[in-house]
Amino acid sequence: MCEGFSLDDTLALDAAHIAEYGFMIQGVQGGGVDEADRSPWAYTVGLLDAADHPEMIVAGVKMETGGALLSMLAHAVLEGERYEVGDTIDVGRGAARVGAVNEIQYELDTFNTWSNLQRYGTLQAPELEAVQIILPRTFFCSCHRNSQPLLSDPAARVGARRPPPNRALRRRRR
Repeated sequence: MCEGFSLDDTLALDAAHIAEYGFMIQGVQGGGVDEADRSPWAYTVGLLDAADHPEMIVAGVKMETGGALLSMLAHAVLEGERYEVGDTIDVGRGAARVGAVNEIQYELDTFNTWSNLQRYGTLQAPELEAVQIILPRTFFCSCHRNSQPLLSDPAARVGARRPPPNRALRRRRR
């Protein structure tokens, strides 16, 4: 929509992408005035319909990183792989964990595109179900290790302001 498309145009393009590939990745900048200080997130849309698999979300890393990882995992799901809460996944830079997503996230704007596409009629799943891919520490520099919210916590929010670096804590770790 930032390029002048209407919401209906955008949803039609998303629907075509899902029809062709079985899913899409929605990347979200953290938003707000200081976007650089806000944590981005990315999630799949379409896996519930295409593979009867929960949608997947990655939070706190650049959209390019999260999107590439989710694309790889979503293609594996379309080939028959399943990722359940409690599983670990070798993601090349360590082991990611599959975590639960609290239902409050479905009521917030966390999965806004999924909700819009369901209302638009593209998605047939009656309810959203998602899992979080919790990335290992190797995906984060020391200043951003706390930028990944754990969405099983009802108080956790995607896109929240990243905490400022704690210099005193970093000095103690050395």
